[in-house]
Amino acid sequence: MVLERDGENRRANLRDAIYCYNRVISVDKTNVEARYQRAALNRELGHKRKVVFEYEQLIKQLPHDTTVLRHLAEIYIELNEADQALRHYEATIVYFQAVEPDHVTSFTWSDVNIVAELYGFQQRYAEAISMLKSLARWLLGRRGENFWETFEEDDREWDLNDQPRRVALPDFVAGAYEAHSYGRGLPLELRIKLGIFRLYADRRELKEAIVSIATCPASRMLNNASYRIISNGLNQKPIIGTARSMNIQISSVKWEMHCVKESNIKKLLDSMNHCERLLTISRRPS
Repeated sequence: MVLERDGENRRANLRDAIYCYNRVISVDKTNVEARYQRAALNRELGHKRKVVFEYEQLIKQLPHDTTVLRHLAEIYIELNEADQALRHYEATIVYFQAVEPDHVTSFTWSDVNIVAELYGFQQRYAEAISMLKSLARWLLGRRGENFWETFEEDDREWDLNDQPRRVALPDFVAGAYEAHSYGRGLPLELRIKLGIFRLYADRRELKEAIVSIATCPASRMLNNASYRIISNGLNQKPIIGTARSMNIQISSVKWEMHCVKESNIKKLLDSMNHCERLLTISRRPS
């Protein structure tokens, strides 16, 4: 294949291939494969606006297609226009949430993570927290518990156990849904992201951010990772063992807080961001 050749002629070969796809699309504007290929070639050439054009055309042709949405999110973030990608995702969320998650196979936890990132990229942290929890609740089959939508005091919804915080909420009915649809069902990377957004939020909710990480199920954490919050400060002590792709386990995360100072928030935030990066790396195919 001519496109597999390296060297100084590759860019010329890419342009020739784009010309061929131009001809194909001029004959059949609905040719999905040709548009995908032309987008990939333009991306390699660095023509980001042309890449956006292709995916915008594809999303018109394939409304709510999450593969296209993920490509749009990636390129719009590179262009510092996350709001454009979020606009498409928000329309898709409205569309999908009209049905039960069991009937939706294409919208996954990866999309929840992307949507949260898009809000975070725009520093809309309160909205990021609200949307993350709303989508997680929907995917876990608890759409009926809509009273959480207006509860913003803390993240007790995602505690591992009903006691002591969830049962204190008058609207909560213990046993109405499976235990796994609460804290144990929230993916670790989203729990970490929830804590990060709490720290970035205007209220600087350090305590709730710590709770978000402290309640991580031991069976869902990275092997041999240990983070401790000690008296009068925060110390990051990552001890990273082997982490297999899609088989994440952390043996222990212990948080001890006695007198954490506001000046140490950055240390905790760095620690949480570090843990999130480790999770991302560990999920890459080996």
